[in-house]
Amino acid sequence: LISEYIAHSLKMGLLKESSIKQYSGLVRRFFRIIESRQIFSYKLLTLPEISNSITEYGAKNSRSTGSLLDALRSFAKFISEFHPELPDISPVLIGIPAHHKRVYEGFSRNDALKILNSVDRNTALGKRDYAMMLLAYNTGLRGVDITNLRFNDIDWSSSEIRIVQQKTGIPIALPLDNETGNAIADYILNGRPESACNNVFLRAVKPYIALSSQSSWTIFSKYSLPALGSDYTGKHGPHAFRRGIGARMLEAGVQCEIMSDVLGHSSPFALYQYTPASVQNLRQCAMSFDGIQVAREELL
Repeated sequence: LISEYIAHSLKMGLLKESSIKQYSGLVRRFFRIIESRQIFSYKLLTLPEISNSITEYGAKNSRSTGSLLDALRSFAKFISEFHPELPDISPVLIGIPAHHKRVYEGFSRNDALKILNSVDRNTALGKRDYAMMLLAYNTGLRGVDITNLRFNDIDWSSSEIRIVQQKTGIPIALPLDNETGNAIADYILNGRPESACNNVFLRAVKPYIALSSQSSWTIFSKYSLPALGSDYTGKHGPHAFRRGIGARMLEAGVQCEIMSDVLGHSSPFALYQYTPASVQNLRQCAMSFDGIQVAREELL
């Protein structure tokens, strides 16, 4: 049934290939739970068993329960259309799981400067890593877009970086400040190994090829964890720089439209994630107890 679902979804173009892969994987994981309950045939499914299995899944995977429900809804729709003889499980898939959200503040300006100042820029490796992190600090580019940066993405004459974002597919143009431009140029001229690869940032050992998309997290963490110490418990990869610049723009009163353009968001609603990280802006949201009867005087 899952194989049929995958083939149909691909043929009809109902979902992106990545979504089909994610959904089918979640459905497989779910039916492993069903099988652990000694149910090995779809026609033997009952709504209570589906509900109990979702609860069991959610107890161990609370953050992905919503994704599981989305996957099961998609799968159940396929079953109802092409296998109407089988049970309809959609009635138990209408719920919305509790939303679990953590606040990630990102690097403050002082934290970011500590990390940048900890880099030994006298070595080729240090020149590369410093340029990558300074680029993240001053532009808010995602780690994958930094590792994918190519020479033709940089317009030195107009001091701009122009890329098509890996995550959203949206083109974006960002100003390249002198400090960041000089750091990139220092790496290209004095640290980058000879290579036919068109990517700006390369591996430091042979073969001198482009960095993998996960490399930025490894590189950034190598400096951020020692620089900030064991007391720091927040994010420590490239996204922490991105969160930091978002929070700084928010506190500076930058308009939402401009923030969306700079950070390359496909929707302005994505900016909501930066508000919890700004204590200053949270204070503006606070309400008084005026008109509300309070039983304890300490709360007034």
